[in-house]
Amino acid sequence: MTAATSLSREAIDRIIEDHFRREADGDVEGTLKTFTDDVVHDVVGDPAGELHGPGAVGQRYGHLFSNVKGEHADVKHRLYGENFAVDDKIWTAQVTGELMGIPGHGRRISIRVLRLRQPVADLQTRVAQRTCQLAP
Repeated sequence: MTAATSLSREAIDRIIEDHFRREADGDVEGTLKTFTDDVVHDVVGDPAGELHGPGAVGQRYGHLFSNVKGEHADVKHRLYGENFAVDDKIWTAQVTGELMGIPGHGRRISIRVLRLRQPVADLQTRVAQRTCQLAP
């Protein structure tokens, strides 16, 4: 995003909420459409580490969606900067398979997720160039 390009908070919210809706639906392809081609996806603590590009990120989402069933997310804060937004939320889900290499045995979890978003004004449809999630 260039300095000349600016999105309103409402536009950023629409972009981010579209991404979350696709995640909640378990839609890997739809979720990937909300990222830029140079996406960097880093889930702290995930054995796979930092991933680059839609192909690698899609594999992570496919694994996540087949092992974890999201139930709801409570946004605690959304902070806005000139070229970024930070989402701070508590995500509740049931782990039917494994999460980050740990068997879930059907347990319900609540984890805090912190995501750095760098929205781009590419038809206001893409949500992030870099995503970092913090999880236990």
